[in-house]
Amino acid sequence: LIGVNNRSRGEGVLLVEIKGGHLLRSDDTIEKLNAEHKVYGKPLLLTQNDDGQFFIVRYIESTNQVEKDQVFRVENMAQY
Repeated sequence: LIGVNNRSRGEGVLLVEIKGGHLLRSDDTIEKLNAEHKVYGKPLLLTQNDDGQFFIVRYIESTNQVEKDQVFRVENMAQY
């Protein structure tokens, strides 16, 4: 859990978890992405490339798959 300045949801709190690439397809990851806490909402799951860059992980309902979606940017944390 981290505090995020200017985050209107979750009383300014966000749950962030970093997943290794080998864990993206696990049922546990899908369950976590679909969970929603009553205060801080859905967690932000990230994965890291070999070059060190972080990506946001999303659940794609139509395929029932977890995939890398977009580059994670710290400056956008209040929007997550």
